[in-house]
Amino acid sequence: MIRRNRIIGGRRFWRIGLCLLSGLCLAIAIAVVRLPAMAQITQAEITEILDGTEVTIDSQPAKINDIARSGQQVRTGNSRVALVFDNGAAVRLGPNSSLKIGQCLELQQGQGAFAGPANGCTSAVVAGVQGTIYILEQEQEGSQEGSQGIKVIDIEQEIEKKIEQEGSQGIKVIEGEVALAERDNPEGSEAVSIKQGEKVAIVNDRVGEVESLQPWEFGDVLTGILFKGFLGQLPGQEKLQGVCKDLFPNFACPNVGGGGIKLPF
Repeated sequence: MIRRNRIIGGRRFWRIGLCLLSGLCLAIAIAVVRLPAMAQITQAEITEILDGTEVTIDSQPAKINDIARSGQQVRTGNSRVALVFDNGAAVRLGPNSSLKIGQCLELQQGQGAFAGPANGCTSAVVAGVQGTIYILEQEQEGSQEGSQGIKVIDIEQEIEKKIEQEGSQGIKVIEGEVALAERDNPEGSEAVSIKQGEKVAIVNDRVGEVESLQPWEFGDVLTGILFKGFLGQLPGQEKLQGVCKDLFPNFACPNVGGGGIKLPF
């Protein structure tokens, strides 16, 4: 279970009242949050395959326009793949990644960029979103003992490209807000609310301090394997350069509005 400090009822109401009076209610990082209900996901269509043809659905070779249904697994070797779901969500998978199709889109290994109405999850946590872009990472079993991470790019979010501590997880919110809850009890557990421009690490199932996101981390995502070379756009992708400029006005933000990457130099 994810352990966190609990706020006693009276103290919580005092803090909320203070926020309302002062107008400085920046964030209550931990709150009881119900994850947003998503339209039912029953299948995904493969829309792009990059870097070869190493993509399978339940271990069978797959190609563009093939359909993966609920309960099936999409896996990549050295290739990358784009998927569009029947509820309007979209996911891109990096190399050596696997995703199980379902109401919770479970990243079992590797990296994925999630966009639109899709609650992504790993073995430990589920990310509740509404119209978001985020990146999820799950290290292979036996590699850093199953390290996990999430980065949020646009209400839109995104998963950590590299987690350095064994057994650690993380969330980085690029735009909007993400509710991170326990995988085993997403509706009843306390969820951690993380806002744009913030990140938090989870080490040994303990939620750490909320920290500011660095501009290079945002830039690395937009110029990395989950964006570079893809022709189709993720839902909300056209917002990302503007979000980057709002967060980091002195940073040379890449333009990914048209699917491909246009570097600012």
